[in-house]
Amino acid sequence: MNRKPVDIGRQLKQLAVDGFGVWSANKTVMITTTLQIDKCQYKCRWCHKLHVGPSRVLEFRCVGERELQHGLERTYEGDFSAVCECDQPLTITFLAKEYPEGVFGCGGHRSSDAEIIVEPTVREHMEILG
Repeated sequence: MNRKPVDIGRQLKQLAVDGFGVWSANKTVMITTTLQIDKCQYKCRWCHKLHVGPSRVLEFRCVGERELQHGLERTYEGDFSAVCECDQPLTITFLAKEYPEGVFGCGGHRSSDAEIIVEPTVREHMEILG
């Protein structure tokens, strides 16, 4: 029975790309970034009330990473929750892209509870937790 040797380092690096963190020789490091969301407007899908969001600071977690021509592109997700005046819970997952390193932009959103009317802008601040 011929078995190929397993490259543990490569497998751990793939885990990092799949959103589980960045592998180093000694440990896995989760990359998070704190981003400020500005100018977001959204509507409740139940009562259609328009919400104009004040600036918010959300913690985003790295969920993807790939090598491009000018370095790494990282994708982040951050969750926002609120309760509408109609008592419906609203949850929005904001997506952010970082490329080149240190330059952040809005990458979209996901929500079954709210409809985004005005896409937010983002401001960045990064920290690495380990």
